[in-house]
Amino acid sequence: MAFRIVTIFRMHAAIATILTLAYLAIQIRENTKAVRSESRGRISGNFQGFSAILGGNKDAASVFTRGLADFGSLSAEEKMQFLFLFSMVINVAYDMHRD
Repeated sequence: MAFRIVTIFRMHAAIATILTLAYLAIQIRENTKAVRSESRGRISGNFQGFSAILGGNKDAASVFTRGLADFGSLSAEEKMQFLFLFSMVINVAYDMHRD
């Protein structure tokens, strides 16, 4: 009789463990979806920020395109501006490939 009771308790413990693991798997999957969604939103926002800078400022757009074509032709201030803009591009690309 005691053996049957122990067996029943073990079966219940096994079922509870399986249900707990299934619940955890579902929670991890949902969390992963949320993190990916947040990451896509951050990447999109960063890219939109970069686009707004270039689209809203002719001087910035000019410095960026001239810097891509011939970095050496830029003045010291323009080189600094170009490097700042280019770092934004690198950060967006890094975020895209990291996630």
